[in-house]
Amino acid sequence: MSSPPRGDPTDASERRPLRLLSLDGGGIRGYSELKMLHALMHRIQRNKGLKNPTLPCEYFDLIGGTSTGGIVAILLGRLRLSVEQCLDIYAELSQEVFREQRWGWGLWQSRFDHRILEKFILRELAKLPSIITSTRTTNPDEQTVVTEEPVAVVTPESMMMLDDHPKPCRAFVTTTPVRNAHKGVPHLFRTYRTRETYEATDCRIWEAIRATSAAPTFFDAITIGGEDYVNGGLGCNSPVRWVYQEAKDIWRGREIGCIISLGTGMPRVLTLQDPTFMGLRWDWIQMLERTATECDTAHQGMVRMEGLRGKYFRFNVQQGLQNVSLMEWEKLGETASL
Repeated sequence: MSSPPRGDPTDASERRPLRLLSLDGGGIRGYSELKMLHALMHRIQRNKGLKNPTLPCEYFDLIGGTSTGGIVAILLGRLRLSVEQCLDIYAELSQEVFREQRWGWGLWQSRFDHRILEKFILRELAKLPSIITSTRTTNPDEQTVVTEEPVAVVTPESMMMLDDHPKPCRAFVTTTPVRNAHKGVPHLFRTYRTRETYEATDCRIWEAIRATSAAPTFFDAITIGGEDYVNGGLGCNSPVRWVYQEAKDIWRGREIGCIISLGTGMPRVLTLQDPTFMGLRWDWIQMLERTATECDTAHQGMVRMEGLRGKYFRFNVQQGLQNVSLMEWEKLGETASL
């Protein structure tokens, strides 16, 4: 039987201080996150004197995201895409998935059709070269086989979150188990195994994306392994403290070099009269109300964290996005210009 992953250094890249990236949720406002990351990666390229920009998966050791930030975390970390590729996918996602609302949405059904989102995800996965080059079986137990040659053609539907890349960038998304939604404690779907979750059941990429983006009233919950999951933004719209804790658990004793936390702008304050609350359970309503200030609370907690002075950086769009709701794809240009 294989042993759990270790944090022991094996080369110079595994001895240097850790680089961590946290991505907030925010629907269409997440486009601003990618624009900030785009500028950051070009700054790194310039400072290092590189001919081409470094891929985020080559620079960061761990990327964690919530909701649309979770989608980006998978695109960057698990699928190893460039920021430019993510910007293109994000623009298509915004226009295709959020273009048409369901008629009569509210108490009995979500605002948008999750089947359109699933179709979009699978279509984008089908474009990736990794579809036919994966060397990992989808067997979730200890008998999983890794070979030098592809063991089978991997379909978009079967692509797993667990990453078989020889030097993977670890990534995770936050979700919320419906039965524990009132607790506000997220469940993480990871591209790696931890000491505590080594025997955990694997999850498919499209399932993880559906789970982290299933915001109440926007998309239906998804069932994975017999558990119903909704959006990770319920109590965890900024996953930065979970990124920090995961890094401490994975690489015990290793120094943290930097933590970059990207926000999506301050959302407007929600009231009970807001249409967003139509048909929601009371405990979810209370958590959504707290979400408006949760990101700032998480930020302040990191600022006060011992040992992170000069290592933790928070970037956010301060003005101009308050009136851009989670699904207003028409305002994509406005978001990009800020």
